[in-house]
Amino acid sequence: AASLPALSLESAPSLTAVDFVAQCEEHLSPADLEGIRTILQSEGSDDAEPEQIRMHPFVADWQERDTDLRNAIVRERAGRTGRDAARYLHEQAGFDSYRQRAVSDAFSRGDPLQTELALDRLRWHEIEELEGADTFASNAILGYALKLQMATRWSKLDAEQGMARLDKTAADLAQPGEANEAKVTQ
Repeated sequence: AASLPALSLESAPSLTAVDFVAQCEEHLSPADLEGIRTILQSEGSDDAEPEQIRMHPFVADWQERDTDLRNAIVRERAGRTGRDAARYLHEQAGFDSYRQRAVSDAFSRGDPLQTELALDRLRWHEIEELEGADTFASNAILGYALKLQMATRWSKLDAEQGMARLDKTAADLAQPGEANEAKVTQ
């Protein structure tokens, strides 16, 4: 990871995911390469199969931290809307009160964009902890894949599209129904 271009949430990455995987194919073990592919295919969703997630130790560790973070977000949103979070929580092995406090702090910012940025900075910090200090270790490369995914997402954000999505969500939430209960977790 030491020789890869620097990444941040504030600027578009100079490397695409496709180019990154191509570079990794030349240098990584099959297991690490599969971990990279699992990360980049998941795109931050809950769609990855549990056996895929458990396939690589770094990916499993990240998934556990991300689940804790997502559960903290659910608890925060549910608390703010007066809903019971229990039915929206995902199973996790542990609980980190630091993450819950950081999520509460992120939500106290008031501005949804600043809240989302604070949450992604928390994720970035979690990734850096998992990467460790050795920039030549496979964990650093796998962490880079996660950061590349996040930086790419931020580079694609568009105010006009965001407002359109907000308007659609508000209209959907105005419709009574059980389906809207699930929106608390999104």
